[in-house]
Amino acid sequence: MKTNVSKILILVFFVAIRINCIAQSTEYFTENSQRINAYLNGPVEWKTCEGEISFPQKYKASKIKSDAFVVSFVNAITNNQTTADDIGVQLKKVGKKKALIINESISGLIQTKEILLKGNYLRANVIVGFIDNIVVRSKVRLTTVTHAKCGVYDNRMMDFQFVKDFFIKDAKMLFSVTYDEMSSDTIYFSNLTSLAEKRKDYRFNIPGTSSEGWINEIFTKQYQTDSTGSYNYAKAPKDFARLIKENKTEVIKDLLFSPNYFTSINAMEALLYLTSVNKVQLTAELSSRIAQIKNGSFIIMQQGAPDVFYKREGYKELHTTDDRVVNKYTSSM
Repeated sequence: MKTNVSKILILVFFVAIRINCIAQSTEYFTENSQRINAYLNGPVEWKTCEGEISFPQKYKASKIKSDAFVVSFVNAITNNQTTADDIGVQLKKVGKKKALIINESISGLIQTKEILLKGNYLRANVIVGFIDNIVVRSKVRLTTVTHAKCGVYDNRMMDFQFVKDFFIKDAKMLFSVTYDEMSSDTIYFSNLTSLAEKRKDYRFNIPGTSSEGWINEIFTKQYQTDSTGSYNYAKAPKDFARLIKENKTEVIKDLLFSPNYFTSINAMEALLYLTSVNKVQLTAELSSRIAQIKNGSFIIMQQGAPDVFYKREGYKELHTTDDRVVNKYTSSM
């Protein structure tokens, strides 16, 4: 009897992959379960819920089965191989009633898509950021339609029991746990590194490359377009004021070439201030980049009153001046 060695090797190869996937999924499930348990059995139970937490007792099997698309969709589009085209493919698979793009934006090089997944019990808000069709960041916020009873006043806490029983067993990511949601935020460092090699006209400050944690946080935020903040005429951003105070001028110069337009604006204004106090001399390269930023047309959120924001199309539409910028930074130092 002949043995087909090649077929056996192929079979062993795929079995190995399958075992590895199962082990990986089990690892995620174990860690996510432990995080939920640690949250529920810690301060939240005794301080927030006064020792009383109760979860819904019944769920419809058909609705649970229908919600399976949430985890498969999330797994499909939150990995370092995802492209912008992949999102369109996944959206077509599940249909507009269950998944849709609710917002699209571009800030500098970063194109962002925000997707809402609408399950019967499970809801997910997914943000995916791309540069040149290569994914650089994904964020998942998971919530539930059903809720747990927390405390005597029936506070509405996330239904962690449902998530543990029917969702995270298949999830391929780790979540942080809070009272009303679970979230996962990932930056794909290998993709940023490869992009940095191709796009020499920008500087990709990659989180983790600085020895100082607070600077790494600045590097991280530039890829999180939903957390970069809004423009304020009166007050300089704290991070950039600190960079100036600690003489991190080279970091500021790098951030002038950030892939995130709003980050580059903050760096530009910090450099305008430093130039005014003779701590920096603008080279031809820096001046050219500043002109490019001032002529950019990407959307900026500008803060009016504490809870009022306006959309401005590019730096020009802010109608500010270099002198006003210098005064802003002078008063913020």
